[in-house]
Amino acid sequence: MNEKTQEALVALAEKLGTSTEYLWEVLVRQAKYDIIVSVIQMTIMFAIVYWTIKLHIRFSKEDERKNSQYYYKEEILIVPMIFAAITSVIMIVLFLNGFNDLIASIFNPEFWALKRILGHG
Repeated sequence: MNEKTQEALVALAEKLGTSTEYLWEVLVRQAKYDIIVSVIQMTIMFAIVYWTIKLHIRFSKEDERKNSQYYYKEEILIVPMIFAAITSVIMIVLFLNGFNDLIASIFNPEFWALKRILGHG
């Protein structure tokens, strides 16, 4: 730990009325709970993207006249599917953004805690 990190940890421990060692242990243990929250969030994001893809596939299936639901109900389906596509793109970006923190909290909880102290996470 560098000097800046140590100073931040000491200042935080003083504000909370505890020792820096205890505060560090608590932060490292908190990584486990971050894993749980991240997995739940990523599962929800994955489900939303999966659901929108399934809807698109369902609406794209052709009938015996080689026409899809988009052909028959274009004005009804186009707005919800555009909304679903935008939502899916946002979910994918958020998923990929949170993936780095998830991996850090699983394999290197000390680094995860250090990022929290320095305000980068």
